[in-house]
Amino acid sequence: MDIESTLSAKEKLALSRAQLLGAMGYEEIVAGGDSGQDLTLRATAAPRRSMLAKIGLGALGNWWTRHPLNTVVEMTRPVLESYAYRYPGRLVAYSAGVGGLLVILKPWRLLSLATVVTLLFKGSDIAATVTSLVGSVRADTTGDVRDHLPPLG
Repeated sequence: MDIESTLSAKEKLALSRAQLLGAMGYEEIVAGGDSGQDLTLRATAAPRRSMLAKIGLGALGNWWTRHPLNTVVEMTRPVLESYAYRYPGRLVAYSAGVGGLLVILKPWRLLSLATVVTLLFKGSDIAATVTSLVGSVRADTTGDVRDHLPPLG
């Protein structure tokens, strides 16, 4: 006989909730006895990322902070947040409309690959990104850095 078939609906709900919270990286701590009214959540340790993933995310973050479009996004964020707070339905409808137009018109076909690469790297300080990338490798490694980096010569 299956063990889940013997559980009550509340027990099944509690089990699925615990599995969902575990998958999201949280632990469920019940501090109110059996009633479970006083529920607090605690984050568990984040899964360890590989060195390559850390370097890639660091490089991507550094590239985005130096890109000119980041300034535009940061300047429009307060306006969009207040508009989204007041009119969330309109914002979703406008976003769907713009996305639909982009799919229908396909404006990226008008650009060459060289233009797209130029737009991606325009204003980005590649030397500073590489320097911060090497700095993040040094900060993340333990022991001698020369063990983790390839030789320069």
